Formats: sequence, structure tokens, C-alpha cells
Amino acid sequence: MSSKSWLEPQIELAANYGFDSKDLRKRPELVEKCEDDFKQQFAAHIGSVLMIDAQGMMLSVLGQDSVMSYNRVPRLRDARVSSALNVRMAGPNAIEWPELDVDLEIESLKHPERYPLVMTRSPLDVI
Repeated sequence: MSSKSWLEPQIELAANYGFDSKDLRKRPELVEKCEDDFKQQFAAHIGSVLMIDAQGMMLSVLGQDSVMSYNRVPRLRDARVSSALNVRMAGPNAIEWPELDVDLEIESLKHPERYPLVMTRSPLDVI
């Protein structure tokens, strides 16, 4: 027996595989009790910052840990810690730091040599 529940926008039963109606009535309460743990475990699997130091960051993305140098993403070097920690998935193949307007393909964490650093300036940027 198992069931699947949505956590957002509200806790709601998504699928039931064998629970009777009595057990299903208890599910929302149980899910609500564990909601924070579920979200933390999901974030840890999907994308999170494990460590920040003077040279770069260690990230966990889709269950794989990677070290990323600030040489690859200079904008992260001077970012506020809260902004650097705010990383999320941007589709199935990328992560992003929305407050910093930075996004990276996940493959570039595994093989940075295949992704040369390219920066373009807009005409409005001050040099």
C-alpha cells in the first residue's frame, strides 16, 4: 500500500494505491506533520549549497556533489550568503540563482572544460 500527496500549493491526495477511506482521512495530518522534512529532503536531492568558502561553492544537484570555483561564476563571489544559498532547479537540465540572475547547465558542473566562460555586456552596463 502507498499513497502520493501534493505538498503545494496545499496538501492534497494525488494518488492512492490500496489505503481504505479510514486510513486516507489520516493522511493529510501525517503529511502535514512531516511536510518540512519532505521539503528539506527534496531540496537536498534536487539542488542545494553544501559549502561556501573563499575559492568557491560545493553544490549538491540531483544527488551528485560538485565543486564550483568562483572563476566559473564570478558573480557568486561577492553575493550575499542568503542569495548564494537560494539555488533552485531551472528546468530538468539547469540550476539558477534567481536573485543573482545566474543560471548554469548541470552538465557544466560535471564537465566545466566543455563550457568556456562567456560573458556578454549590454549597452547599459558601465565598464
